[in-house]
Amino acid sequence: MTDVPHFSYPFRFGPRAVGGELLSNGDLSIGLDGWTLTRCTGELDDTVYGDAAPGLKLTRTVLQPHFGANAPPWPFPLVGGQQYVARARVRTAAGAPMFLYVDYYSDDAGANWIGGFDHKFIGSGGMDAIEVTFTPDPGTKVGDYGAYQEGSTVDPSAAIGDVFWMDDLSLRPATGSAGRAAAVVEQDTLDEIADCVLAVLLCPLGFRVELPTFGFQDPTFTTGPVDAKTPAELWEPRATVLVREHQDVFDELVRRATTTVRVRSEN
Repeated sequence: MTDVPHFSYPFRFGPRAVGGELLSNGDLSIGLDGWTLTRCTGELDDTVYGDAAPGLKLTRTVLQPHFGANAPPWPFPLVGGQQYVARARVRTAAGAPMFLYVDYYSDDAGANWIGGFDHKFIGSGGMDAIEVTFTPDPGTKVGDYGAYQEGSTVDPSAAIGDVFWMDDLSLRPATGSAGRAAAVVEQDTLDEIADCVLAVLLCPLGFRVELPTFGFQDPTFTTGPVDAKTPAELWEPRATVLVREHQDVFDELVRRATTTVRVRSEN
């Protein structure tokens, strides 16, 4: 039996996002503009991500129930009864409880809170890609979205200086409210090209009998740099692939590789 590399793709299935992006700077493309920080300091940091675009590093400054941040704008429009898809990349210490949240308000100014949701997950110690589908309560007009880490003065694990990272927050209207459906993207977009690169890297080299040279050699227990660029660009010529490796900040015996995909220039 051929061993399968330990990769994951959390957005493979789910309600199909069809509306426009509701967040104005969820990917931090213009720095911290519009972001709101709670009981922490924030700075752009690319040492954990290992790619060209930095993420947001949050450091706890006050021992209160939680610390975190929410993305702009505040508030943004939400329609009660409409289904939405919230996504984010978050990294924290292994075992640390984390939350994605959306609050609902019944007025345009965001003054009358009527509910919301908190999606709890436990940090793996690596980069966790999270996707949540939710439907705002009837009467909802606007909302806000962010992430926070749990902890308080009665929690012995909480301390001044606790950190976590977050990036690529996204929130879009979705379809398929009656159930889950296969996610799709438009052909020749960056998302579709990135999916094709992912298909190459998820396939163990030699696994496809009819095309044994397709795929990626499992790098588990190997030394030296990971060459994901060569097979990815060989089988997906529309892509330019950048691979950067970095040591795990929580486990010095682990190295992580981040693959960045761009559309290949005609020039």
